[in-house]
Amino acid sequence: MPLLKIKLFEDDAPADLIVDAEAYLVAETTDEVRAMGADQFLDHDGDTLGVLAMAVGGIDTPASLTAVAAVIAVDKDRLVDAQAAVDLALSLVPHQTVTDANLDLVPNEISSASTPFTTGGEDDGRKVLIAGQSRNIVSVTSTTVAVYDGVALTGTGQTVVILGAESIQQLTLSCHKAKDRDTVFSLRAVVEGENP
Repeated sequence: MPLLKIKLFEDDAPADLIVDAEAYLVAETTDEVRAMGADQFLDHDGDTLGVLAMAVGGIDTPASLTAVAAVIAVDKDRLVDAQAAVDLALSLVPHQTVTDANLDLVPNEISSASTPFTTGGEDDGRKVLIAGQSRNIVSVTSTTVAVYDGVALTGTGQTVVILGAESIQQLTLSCHKAKDRDTVFSLRAVVEGENP
């Protein structure tokens, strides 16, 4: 399934945030905006500084539970640091747990009858926890088989947690200036879970 992305924007002219956001959507070739948060304040130089967070991609919040809801909380100054923190937080959210994984058929390969993987490159690079150890998916050969990096693990009936948020329920964003005049991004999001 496609992973959820949350893109952060900052601009001295809040109206330009719209231009920035529209350009991003064109580059991402999507109009699937799943949530948005914004804030603005008067900067020390008299300009109004605006920030925007836009959640795109992913899937609709599922009707049946695949993963419990998780809260992402990021408080970072500087746009680049805040974006990196958001990206990391999204990548570590448990999305699906498989309890029938077979690691013994081929080294560095996860096999599961529950068809937890997506072909076409969408799962490439996605993190997984195999018996509590972190690995990255290198490639998906079918919906039942994925290849991972690092030292090969063994065992049958293993638990594999597939990480990476795919859905979002709520997003808020606020900002302020730190003492060093960097913009502090405070983002809160509820991801995964299910529709009531």
